Amino acid sequence: MAKVGTFINYVDNAAAVAAVGTAYASAKRITLKMLNSSDARSVDGYFDRLYVYVSSISSAAALSMKITNDADGDDVIIAEIPGKVIETGITTATEGSVIFDLDHQAWSDTDDTVYLWIKCNNGTVTVDTTRLIWSE
Repeated sequence: MAKVGTFINYVDNAAAVAAVGTAYASAKRITLKMLNSSDARSVDGYFDRLYVYVSSISSAAALSMKITNDADGDDVIIAEIPGKVIETGITTATEGSVIFDLDHQAWSDTDDTVYLWIKCNNGTVTVDTTRLIWSE
């Protein structure tokens, strides 16, 4: 039977990226494989929200992000969302999170992989986990 309706999905990346600084850097990009299978088809969907969990906050107060179709960061599918405040933990000021409301139709051209780029306004952070909520 064919799929009918909207399917809400999420994709996590729990591979920590240390020392994310004030510029987008290819060594710090985060790979998000949209489908949890070996199916490498292209993806067309609605990117709703991105959760970014950080630690080791050093002088950073805000994060910016963008999403691209390519590993070089040239084919932008979600334009930069600048300067969202890092909500620090209640008991630990060096841990926090940022929630980006994306609200965009987006896609991956050739397979089910997109690339997340993050930078901070000052200093550095470690990006511990990211979670992208999307629907198809």
